[in-house]
Amino acid sequence: MLPAMIGCAQQGSGPAPLGLSLNVSSTNIAVDLNSVPPDQSGTVDTNAGDADSTATASGGDGSYSFAWTVTETADDGANGSSCAILSEGTKTNARYNTATFRVTVGAQLAGVPPAPVNPPPNFGQATYRLRCTVTDGNGDTATADYTVNVVAQ
Repeated sequence: MLPAMIGCAQQGSGPAPLGLSLNVSSTNIAVDLNSVPPDQSGTVDTNAGDADSTATASGGDGSYSFAWTVTETADDGANGSSCAILSEGTKTNARYNTATFRVTVGAQLAGVPPAPVNPPPNFGQATYRLRCTVTDGNGDTATADYTVNVVAQ
């Protein structure tokens, strides 16, 4: 007679699903627009490192490659003032800290004698989505978003 076996055995469940998390999910970068004289147009640039987030992948097959994309989702600039991506920088590392942004400020005064421009140039905030996509060796992907707000001060 054979002994009775009671219980269950788990069959190979394989690796955990590919996942992705970010150590920072949102950043505000303040730009001083007062550095541009009111009778001139000018630009104010952010610095590499102002936006800084590191992605951590988990699960999947353990072999990971990273790709970051930068998309402007909002910009309230008007009448000659706005924000733009100055440089996307290196976008293939887990840590992304090389993007820079440029705010263009329109002249507030014009003419002789200088008078206020009507309608006046205006900039308050622009928002960017920095999306990290991780791909493992099997071709599986996961994404996570990092929001960067460039804010006038």
